[in-house]
Formats: sequence, C-alpha cells, structure tokens
Amino acid sequence: MTFLYILLALIIIFALLLIIRIGVAVSYKDKLTVDIKVGFIRYRIVGKEKVKLREKKGKTIKKTRTKKKKSPQEKSDEKKHSLSDIIKLLKDVIRPLTERFIRYLRIDKYNINLKVATGDAATTAILFGAASGALHSLTAILKTLKPRKKKGVYTAEVVPDFLGEDSSVEASITMSILVWQAMVCAISGGSGFLKYYGEKAKKAQNIKTTNERTDSHERNTD
Repeated sequence: MTFLYILLALIIIFALLLIIRIGVAVSYKDKLTVDIKVGFIRYRIVGKEKVKLREKKGKTIKKTRTKKKKSPQEKSDEKKHSLSDIIKLLKDVIRPLTERFIRYLRIDKYNINLKVATGDAATTAILFGAASGALHSLTAILKTLKPRKKKGVYTAEVVPDFLGEDSSVEASITMSILVWQAMVCAISGGSGFLKYYGEKAKKAQNIKTTNERTDSHERNTD
C-alpha cells in the first residue's frame, strides 16, 4: 500500500512538472542569445560568454603575422553576408518553428528593429526588400499567437539607410509554453539551429579557403 502512495505522489509531481509554464526569450544585438526561464530560474543556452583559460607558465614564442587590410568591397560583402544570415535565421529557423507549434505558443512581447545600410544605394534597396518581406512574414505569424498580456510591447519595423554603411539589428521575442509542449519544440527547434549553424560554419570555411587560395596565388604571381 505504501508503494502505491509513493507511486501516486510521483505521478502527481511529474504531472505538475509537465504543466509548468516556461518562457523562451530570443534576442539579437551584435550576437544571438536564447534564454530559458522557469519561474525565477533563468538559463542562457545560446550566446554564453566564453571562459578564458589560464595561461600555462613557461616561455612561449609568439609568431607575428601581418594582417591584410580588407578592401571596401570585402567589407561590404561581409555586411551583406551578416544581414543575409540573420534573414535566413528568421525565415528558415524561427518561422518554421513558430508555424509548427503555433497552437502551443503564447506571445509575451516582441520588439524588432532593423536598419539596412551597405554603403551602396542599389544593394541597400535590394536587401531592404528582402528584409521587409521576411519581417512581414514573421510578424504575421507572431500576431496570430495568443498574447498572455493585454498590454505588451508589440513592435516591428525595418528602415533603409541609403547614406550609412553599417546595418544594425535589434530584436527581442519572448514566448511561453508548457513543459510538455516545450519538449516537442526542443526536438524540432534544436535540429533547425544545428542545421543553421552547420551551414554557417561551412560557408565561413569556404570563404576562408577561397581567401587562402587567392593569397597564395598573389604570392606566386609576385
């Protein structure tokens, strides 16, 4: 009989854990961060600060390498790649995840501000159109979610800066979901983030390889 009471207590505790509501806060400002909040406990799963390792004692020989200055064209390409990666993240990861579990999610707030600037008016106009389309699709989905707060922050805008050279993104989206629902979301969303970062790392490696081949060709030519 005692065993049945213990088993019943465990079942009740497990059931209560499954219906606890947890919050997911996704934000981007210079880097992507994803925080999980359960009650008063907050844990960052993406965007953690790296811990510096202690330097080993002993003499070390430091190799000095002259960094090659990047041309304005290379800097412009990096800005375009950075903004394209953000747009890809919104469309290929955040949007499908939200669509799939839209019946479970409850939106607490969202605040998205994008400024598109590349130093070239034509390129800025093209990226502005792409960013506007992606943001419109995302906000259309967010607006279908049931808000948990009647008075919350719900803003989203994208503006072009034809005179500037640096694009900027500030985004903050907070959603909440039950534990059992989050377990389903974690499987789908985790695979999406892994795929995104895998493609990003592969792209960075390809760019690095191309640059190394270009440098090697220039040295051989000289």
